[in-house]
Amino acid sequence: IVVEAERWGGHIQDELKAVTESVLQEKKIKDERRANTFAQLIQGYVVFFMFIGIMIVLETYLLPQLTQISGIAIEGFSTGGVIGANQQNFANPPLINFEVIFTGLILVQGLFAGILIGKFAEGNFKIGLRHSLILMLFGYLIFSLAAG
Repeated sequence: IVVEAERWGGHIQDELKAVTESVLQEKKIKDERRANTFAQLIQGYVVFFMFIGIMIVLETYLLPQLTQISGIAIEGFSTGGVIGANQQNFANPPLINFEVIFTGLILVQGLFAGILIGKFAEGNFKIGLRHSLILMLFGYLIFSLAAG
């Protein structure tokens, strides 16, 4: 910048002042962006932990209640509502391990929520992968401890 200002006959002092103002303005814009997106970052984490809470409630309260329903309802629920199945299928309904399904859902949700949080908050997908790792780790630990 100094060489170019000297070549064009400008005042170096004025050029350096303009460059300094430009750099300070850019820093101010980045700080404002970070402050504005902090609410989105917090919202992303809150929504993710609410999702984990819903999965825990389903696993620990709702699904055990559903297993107390008659075999016909369980059969219809677990096979997607197949009608007209023979009586043998009602006696031995297929078992689905919902804990594995919910764990997979939490890991997928954590992966993509973290990527989006990183992109919105920092403008960078690599930082989003760090958020993803944090969400997936905490999600897995919380769900596995709560669901047993």
